[in-house]
Amino acid sequence: MLNIYFLTLLLSTVMASSLSAECTPLKQAYDTCFNSWFQRYLTPSTSPRTPVLTSEEKLAQNRAKAADYEARCGSLWQEYQACVQRAVEGNGLAELLRESRDEPPLTYPSGSSNGSSSSQASTISLTDSDYSGRGGVSG
Repeated sequence: MLNIYFLTLLLSTVMASSLSAECTPLKQAYDTCFNSWFQRYLTPSTSPRTPVLTSEEKLAQNRAKAADYEARCGSLWQEYQACVQRAVEGNGLAELLRESRDEPPLTYPSGSSNGSSSSQASTISLTDSDYSGRGGVSG
């Protein structure tokens, strides 16, 4: 089982600077909010005495957790992402990102140790969704 104390300690020390100094306070506010919400998310909402939830009840519980996230942290996320997008545009990184997306994806040569047992080359493909939205890499 995951030790919530350890996870909270780890998450609280990972708050790095943002892509732009202007965005760092927004990032820290969002990180703090998300870490607090995530700790609650990991805390079981049932006990050993609670009957097993039906699939509909689990779905309702997940929707309630998503709504709680949106209510607590959604606006902070939107503000932070807007700031990062302005920094990307302002630093001329948008064009570099567009160019990199137009390039062919990276491939591993056949027989390399990429964790694949296939003898064919493996393709590495990253899309916009890999870097945008919640859970993506943020600057």
